[in-house]
Amino acid sequence: MEHSKHRIFDLLAGLSVLVTLSLAVGNAFAIDPTQTVGGDECIDCHTPEHDVWGETTHYKTYDELSASDSATEIAEALEIDDIEAPDGICVDCHFTLVGETLEDAEPIGGISCESCHGAAAGWIDVHGEYVSGDAESESAAEKATRRKAAKDAGQIRPDQINLIAQNCLNCHTVPNEELVNVGGHLAGSEFELVSWSQGEVRHNLFWNDGEDNAEASPARKRVLYVVGYATDLEFSLRALGKSSEAGKYREAMAQRVQKATAKLTAINQKINSAEISSALVAASVIDVSATPDPSKLNSAADKIQTAIEAFTIANDGEALAALDDLLPGGEGHYSDKY
Repeated sequence: MEHSKHRIFDLLAGLSVLVTLSLAVGNAFAIDPTQTVGGDECIDCHTPEHDVWGETTHYKTYDELSASDSATEIAEALEIDDIEAPDGICVDCHFTLVGETLEDAEPIGGISCESCHGAAAGWIDVHGEYVSGDAESESAAEKATRRKAAKDAGQIRPDQINLIAQNCLNCHTVPNEELVNVGGHLAGSEFELVSWSQGEVRHNLFWNDGEDNAEASPARKRVLYVVGYATDLEFSLRALGKSSEAGKYREAMAQRVQKATAKLTAINQKINSAEISSALVAASVIDVSATPDPSKLNSAADKIQTAIEAFTIANDGEALAALDDLLPGGEGHYSDKY
């Protein structure tokens, strides 16, 4: 019970951070550039992780996106002069911004450490302040205190799977109708959280000095799998609610809702989760063929978000082995995502 209480407090703290960032920059889950520090600040302690990131699509977008043919075509269709403009519609998902004010913010990288773990100005120091001097000599109690302080200051840590999934799906379900209907941008990615988190973005290297980029444990993969599809359903509903007209965007999001619902239904047939049952009930009131009702869609999405939070508190994955035959696996499968 005490463990569950701590998980609840951590989740609430993380959600508070995301809401604050959303209000600061006017776009859900976009980080506040006045609070970012840049990935170079992480290298001293996380060199292996930084090196792995340097080989990823997330990193390469900084140098390659603006010159790509597809980006040029989308920019021309939307009459965008500068893809990297800090007040434009491209930067929140494709770049990391840093600036003393929102107005003078500039891109300093692609999708980086802070894109996933939160703007670091408030937490980077406490995150690295080992009471006993280093990670090896730190006691379990000291580690728990330090990590909680970092979370309270805005860090999104690997155990906060629901918040990580929200960060991923906010961009992998494109949150802008005009980008798709006018610009010709894809409406989103074929996203499954186990495959993507265990693919080229995997950087589980810290505790073995960079010698082995280990995959997540089977138990963690099970939770990732469930939370990934549940969050996909949540964000697809929210995206559908943003649709103002018939077109590719609305069609794509309606199909995405149907697919995520089907996946989550298959999952729940295996594990019979009260929380996932609640999410499916919330989604069942939505008719994706009807004209979208933003209030109704967001209400359903809010209930699903609450169910996901409850699921992550109630499950560490150990009791979810019934899902193993549904899980993706293998380096070849993961690399196909890129």
